[in-house]
Amino acid sequence: MIQDIAEFLSGKGLKVCTYQTAKPDVVFELGKKKVAVEVETGKILKKDKVKMKNKVQLLKRDYDSWFFVMTDPNNARKYKEFGKTIDKRGLANYLKKLLKNVSS
Repeated sequence: MIQDIAEFLSGKGLKVCTYQTAKPDVVFELGKKKVAVEVETGKILKKDKVKMKNKVQLLKRDYDSWFFVMTDPNNARKYKEFGKTIDKRGLANYLKKLLKNVSS
């Protein structure tokens, strides 16, 4: 899913980076803003809520905008308390809307 998101965004002419470290899964520039995407399965919240809170603090500190993409839509509701959460079924429409708002 991470690669699909990166390919979609780079296909729209955006500068995109992917990471496999503590950084977000996908980072891209939208205008002058840095946007982060965290792809989540739901496991981190079940295993370590403190780690999740730390991740959110870093996202808020380092990026102008960010959101979670849930691979399992059943977990989306639990993640919404931490920040903007999109399940994979609505991701394409969300990204298109996001890109349209910037180009308008």
